[in-house]
Amino acid sequence: MTPMTRRWHQSIQCQLGFSLLAIITIMLAMFGVYQYQETRSDSLQELRDMSAVIQARLSEYLIFPMWNMNFELIERTLLAEMKEKRVYALIVREVSNDAILKGKIRNDQWEIQDVGSAVLPANLLVSRCDIVNEGEKLGSVEIYLTTKFMNERLRRGIEKNILTIIALDIALLFVLSIALRRLLISPITQILRMAKAIADGDFRQDIQIRRQNEIGEFAEAFRHMKETINQVLEEMNTVNEAIQAGKLSSRGKAEAFSGKWQELVIGVNQVITTCVTPLNATSASLERLAKGEIPERVTEAYQGDFDAIKRHLNMLIEATYQTTRMAEEISKGNLTIEARERSEADSFMQALNRMIHCLREILGEMDAVVRTVQTGRLDVRGNADAFSGGWRELVVGVNNVIDAFMQITHVSEQLKMDNLRMKTEMELAQRIQTSLLPKSLEKFHADFEMSAAMLPAEEVGGDYYDALLDQAGSLWLGIGDVSGHGVTSGLIMMMAQTIQTTIEANYQVTPKDVVIAMNKVLYHNIHTRMETDHHMTFTALKYLGCGEFQHAGMHVDLLVYRQQLRDCETVETDGVFLGFIDDVANATENRTFSLNPGDILVLYTDGIIEAANSNNELFDVSRLRACVNVDAHRPLHELRETILREALEWCKHQMDDDMTLLLLRRIH
Repeated sequence: MTPMTRRWHQSIQCQLGFSLLAIITIMLAMFGVYQYQETRSDSLQELRDMSAVIQARLSEYLIFPMWNMNFELIERTLLAEMKEKRVYALIVREVSNDAILKGKIRNDQWEIQDVGSAVLPANLLVSRCDIVNEGEKLGSVEIYLTTKFMNERLRRGIEKNILTIIALDIALLFVLSIALRRLLISPITQILRMAKAIADGDFRQDIQIRRQNEIGEFAEAFRHMKETINQVLEEMNTVNEAIQAGKLSSRGKAEAFSGKWQELVIGVNQVITTCVTPLNATSASLERLAKGEIPERVTEAYQGDFDAIKRHLNMLIEATYQTTRMAEEISKGNLTIEARERSEADSFMQALNRMIHCLREILGEMDAVVRTVQTGRLDVRGNADAFSGGWRELVVGVNNVIDAFMQITHVSEQLKMDNLRMKTEMELAQRIQTSLLPKSLEKFHADFEMSAAMLPAEEVGGDYYDALLDQAGSLWLGIGDVSGHGVTSGLIMMMAQTIQTTIEANYQVTPKDVVIAMNKVLYHNIHTRMETDHHMTFTALKYLGCGEFQHAGMHVDLLVYRQQLRDCETVETDGVFLGFIDDVANATENRTFSLNPGDILVLYTDGIIEAANSNNELFDVSRLRACVNVDAHRPLHELRETILREALEWCKHQMDDDMTLLLLRRIH
């Protein structure tokens, strides 16, 4: 195809120009997409961060107005937050029925108005937080942020990127068109004319390009190629005369060519005719060797250099056979063999002998180390300095294995000591925990039948209960649970029992007085002397007579089984955990409840109701109540065993915390 008949889109200038233009356009487009994604991601993150800040402010600023139901202050607070134009709506909901207490929203003109019955769009970023005051949920606030302004900014960015890419493409197209024609197309056309002349056997033309760049080097290479071809053709005539002592049986199609190329084809045909037979035999043997086979020796007779090739090939076959035999002996563990060197310069056999020698030394060294380690000595190491390369790495690796084994042995011994110490601490904590409990509650008080038990967990907790009579003969009960596990929790429980017993047995006090005094001493000991952060739930109960009890202190709620109703009711406890703050006087008060004859008071710790099954479902207060309701007619010790058995079976006897249960039934 001549330049006149070639279409414009088939030219190198057009194809190369449009290819570069397409690549640059794609790269710019990919950068634009990446920039869009990054900008969008940053904008969304900015909205989320703003939402989190608004949540934090509203969860703090709305506590006071919602506690006092100050709707005007709530509205002002919402309007202050909606000064940010990206805030589309703010809605405050009640805690009881989730109804809208107050809300603000923007209309189509982006003006702020009451929520009313307005419908919220779907493309909003929504978040919600609760309004909590000292653990009491007052309501919740919903925050709606719009992506409208973000999307407008992204659209403007896309339009700007498209216009930039179009402008760059036009400029690049113009520059590439001029540069390619001057720097590439014109020189290539000259070189092409010379190539066509050489293909026709005409070596008279020359290239008039002199440049100090790749095109100049290309033109110089073509000039050198023309000169080399002349030299090759002349040399081929000399080679043909040297090998014409062989037979000629085939020809290349020399008539298809002209000039010097025709003479080259004739000479190549003559060389192929002379070389084809010995080369085929050599090629077949080498092919089998390449595939891993060992061929038979070549027995055909050749002349001159071909005979030398045959001898060298047979030597290679013999060396391969000897090497294979030695490799088989080495694989069987025979390291006594020696490779026979074919000459003083036989580096292959010499290297094989050195490998066998290294294997002997490394195996001897490793055998000595292993035998010594087997006797129990772990201070022996292989001599890595006697080897190099991979052999040295092998010895170092074995030495590292011995070092690691010594470290594992040391760690194992340390773990045994730690486990023994931990076991001793747990046994001590259990003895502390169980030694302070009442020995027997049978006939403890004339008005009541009593029964109690505590099941310590494997990792001892801080459960505690007590029953005693003060100087006036009044019955006192106490139940509590120290946070954490181990000896520290046991010591805090012991301090609590000592304080409670001392106060209740020697002074005329109320449960509130007991709780305040216990907290004062425990807070000082826990935070100042023990320097820890444990705390304790505790409820003290005093029997006032005629079935009436007075109680104070924070613990899990009490259960009272009413015989007349045949159902349990809850007696709530209130206050602050002991040891949490230094003075609980303002948070503690005396409360009362009564037991009628036949009613049962159930005191327990969270180890029972928080026992979990394999599905992580808790035993819960509802199942405890059900056990009491079903078996309340039975003796208290049987009811106690039934409750504990049900809780243990629920958690498959896998206790995570102590289980404590104290039952009291009024009989008079």
